[in-house]
Amino acid sequence: MFGLLTTLWQIGRWRLEPISLLLGLILGMLLVLGMQQLWPRLAAAWRSLQQRATAARGRLAASGSERYQAELRSHLQRYHLDGAAAHLSEIVVTPRFLQPMPEPEEGEDALAALLSFTRLWPELAQPLALPPQPLLPAAEMLAGAQRLALVGLPGSGKSTALAWLALQALPPDEDAEPAPHQQRLPVFLHIQELTLGADGAETALLEALGRRASTLLRPRLAAYWRDKLAAGELLLFLDGLDELTAPQRLPALEWLGALLKERPKLPIIMAAPAYGYGPLLKLGFLLSELPPWQGGQVFEQQRRWQAQRGGASLPPLGSYWRPGQSPLLARLRLLLAAENLPQPERRVELLETALRYLLPAADAEPAWLAPVARELWEQLAWAQLRSPAGYVERAELEGYAAAILAEYEVTASGA
Repeated sequence: MFGLLTTLWQIGRWRLEPISLLLGLILGMLLVLGMQQLWPRLAAAWRSLQQRATAARGRLAASGSERYQAELRSHLQRYHLDGAAAHLSEIVVTPRFLQPMPEPEEGEDALAALLSFTRLWPELAQPLALPPQPLLPAAEMLAGAQRLALVGLPGSGKSTALAWLALQALPPDEDAEPAPHQQRLPVFLHIQELTLGADGAETALLEALGRRASTLLRPRLAAYWRDKLAAGELLLFLDGLDELTAPQRLPALEWLGALLKERPKLPIIMAAPAYGYGPLLKLGFLLSELPPWQGGQVFEQQRRWQAQRGGASLPPLGSYWRPGQSPLLARLRLLLAAENLPQPERRVELLETALRYLLPAADAEPAWLAPVARELWEQLAWAQLRSPAGYVERAELEGYAAAILAEYEVTASGA
């Protein structure tokens, strides 16, 4: 009651003060004018904040599969010798693949026997007027592949063709309907990324795939890959078997056999050596090859090379092209011709060109990188020439590297 009486007494004493009223009106008007000036900026800032929040929610809502495919596409675009300078899709010459064919058997069709003869002994078959070997379209290969090995000599373009095939297997970036050959999820691995001898072949595969994915995606993708693997909806591209030494190849083939025993529905397209592929045949692999380039592929290389260099003039075709040579040799000879350098007749003399093409630039950081890499490659090439087996063991290679690093006074932590 006392509080109510006090309030009534204060109201009764209230008097209008003109000065206070005027000051209040002036401050109110200034506040309104200030809000009118600041409102567009505040509204724009709010809209920008909403847009950023929407984009962040979109990124978080994107499926792990889509983000993995984006990372895989970026990796494949750099999976070639000139990956630091151009994307694979910008410079690749469209590969051609021979139709897988069995070896000739007694009493089979004459045409099939001739085509098999062409495949097995191309040097002997070259002077004969034989029909061209049938080709396997890439889309058909991807849509129906179960176990396919791309065999060929070093430099024939197997790794590049494998990366190109994996790019074709990825669904389009846009919201378009995937093609029939893009129905399975492609995964791409180099065989040396695998930890052979792990607990189970499937576990080794999933662990290697997890190391390829980003840390954020890894937990979400593990179960996703396992489900796809169990349903036979995973398409594995495997590179590097032909790069292994003979002792290393045996455990790799054992892992491959164990994986196919665990997951018999898993389709695989892999690069394989030109010789010693018998174990792959026992695992049910069909063999395909990359035939030597023809005129159309040579001209395609010229067009892409010219576009990559901003319309630079092309050297004469005869100055670098030799029928039957590998894509790697064609590329190296094109680089020599573009610089008006003589064409060596022996492949070993192309080593200097390969080093200039593959090694880091002279001004690369750190400064020791280019000379150390050059000397290591030269020693490796010389050791391979001297080796009766044609390869260098890992321990020997590590010894060469340690000696060269010590010569340049590079510590292990710096390397």
